[in-house]
Amino acid sequence: MIPIFGRSVPELSMISNEVVDWMYTTHGHKITQWNHDLLNPAALNQYADAISYKGAALENCFGFIDYLFSDHFTVLCDLALSKPSPKTEQISYRKLKAIKIEDFKQDLSTSELCNYSPDSLNDLVKCYNDTLSQVLERHAPLRSKVIRSRTSGSLVQ
Repeated sequence: MIPIFGRSVPELSMISNEVVDWMYTTHGHKITQWNHDLLNPAALNQYADAISYKGAALENCFGFIDYLFSDHFTVLCDLALSKPSPKTEQISYRKLKAIKIEDFKQDLSTSELCNYSPDSLNDLVKCYNDTLSQVLERHAPLRSKVIRSRTSGSLVQ
């Protein structure tokens, strides 16, 4: 800001405050003395509902062009935002890092998979699946817990 305006930050702040004070002194009555017939809370909700019905991005929010202070749009909002409730889900997991490798190897070496040779491929696959499932369940049992998923902080997803 200093290179653009050639003034220090405190000077820019004082100038900005003076402009806002002048605007309020000159035009403040237009804000503080609303036309209560048109701009009461029930009417504002009705305007917001009508705009929302037409496909507005936000509910309880409407805007109008206001050339009183600038060439920007004025937007009035009454947003009743609440934090979304966390979604919960149950997950299953195993503590694989807690497996004692030597004990795991010992159980595999004494298992049916290593000491029995099935005749058919289907029997071999079944033996492989059953043996590994049993040994894994013994060394790293399947556990489950309920977790809360974290929601995004943004309003638009």
